[in-house]
Amino acid sequence: MVFALSSCGEDSGLGSSVDTEAPVVKIEYPPSLSIIKDSFVFRGTWSDDKSLKNILVEVYRSDGEDKIREYQTYATINSDKTWSVTLNEYDAEKYASKNGWQFADGDYEIQATALDNAGHSSGISSRSFSIDNTAPVLVLTKPTTIGSNTPRSYGRTVQLEGTFSENCSSGISKLIVSFYTASGEKLFDSEFEGITDMLNANPLVIAQYYDSSEEPDPASDNYKKWENYKKLFSEDNISAYRADGSDITEQLYFSVTASDGSSLDVYLTFSLNPRNNPAYTISGLALKPDTTDTDNYTGAYYNYYSDSTINVSIAPGLDLTNILTNSVTVYYTKEGTSEKQLLWTWNEAKAIEFAMKNYALSEEQAKTALSSDPATYRYTPTDADANTDTLSKSTTLSAAKGEIGYGYKYDFSIEGTDIDNPNDTQKIIPSDTARLLHGNCRKRSK
Repeated sequence: MVFALSSCGEDSGLGSSVDTEAPVVKIEYPPSLSIIKDSFVFRGTWSDDKSLKNILVEVYRSDGEDKIREYQTYATINSDKTWSVTLNEYDAEKYASKNGWQFADGDYEIQATALDNAGHSSGISSRSFSIDNTAPVLVLTKPTTIGSNTPRSYGRTVQLEGTFSENCSSGISKLIVSFYTASGEKLFDSEFEGITDMLNANPLVIAQYYDSSEEPDPASDNYKKWENYKKLFSEDNISAYRADGSDITEQLYFSVTASDGSSLDVYLTFSLNPRNNPAYTISGLALKPDTTDTDNYTGAYYNYYSDSTINVSIAPGLDLTNILTNSVTVYYTKEGTSEKQLLWTWNEAKAIEFAMKNYALSEEQAKTALSSDPATYRYTPTDADANTDTLSKSTTLSAAKGEIGYGYKYDFSIEGTDIDNPNDTQKIIPSDTARLLHGNCRKRSK
């Protein structure tokens, strides 16, 4: 008996011509979590032991926790093992409801799935990204002054507050602030990246003054802000201010442009003077390096006693902005140490911390103690939104009895801000007559 055998093609038997492997599809562009404007080419590579039938491309729009499919198509498959498809095309008439673009601004996920001729699937490869075709609308709430007669006053910190309208979560990738002199001469541009919030609680600081002992390292994030302040106020003016507290005000203009085209149509004006910050004095405790008064001073340090009165006085800066009362705390620091000790505060959180640390109370116990006897815990109760044009306090060192020792030297300082900068940028600074505040504790002669 004779049998005849015949082949039925590449899919029969188990030879090398059989397609047994699933294809592989990879994405090369766009990068993950990128922000895309205008049309772009979604592309990548593919591989298979035989040949592909197609690569399905699906575009999903993120809607909270859900994904909504907005579009699907097939990619062009090339013989060099690449594939591609153009997305987000512009057609003013066809996509009129989306400002002329195929996809509205928002967050998206693209999926690519390859299928070979044997029916094997690669599985889904995906990439998340954002579409941002529309320039953000910038709305600055501070400063809002236009024209040289109404400049917004700044002290040691120059910052922008406001909102911007964006239809995706990416924010503004780059903000360019252009500065000009009062006569219109351009000074310089300064760029800030990754802007996601410019509200009052998180304003964009664009220039910052630092005392000579606090100047930031060139490698730090704050160095650009310090450089901007020096360019705006000038290094000569800074030197004069540091030397004798010179009252110098610079009037300037600026404009703002976002990286994707949004800009302000007007030039806003502001004035700059480090003395616009609120300032404090503590009477009788000014450092006097050249004094010959040996009765009241030991070296440059004023002599005080355990029952001496300390008068704290805080006044607004030249811009007359009220002080945020509950931000204020008075400290003293023993010479040779770095830990500040609380002498008095209007800040409840600071008082609670003091009570817990020094009286071994729980947080709830500390709150109860403060409400019944605030003075014991060196605290003046204050409403959260309280503010004042002046703030003063008289106390004695007996409040710190047992902590301040005879024969030692102490530095006194105050922390707080005005109401324009509750995020701790418009800080209270020493006044011109008391830039350093010190005391030398002595026993009173009998």
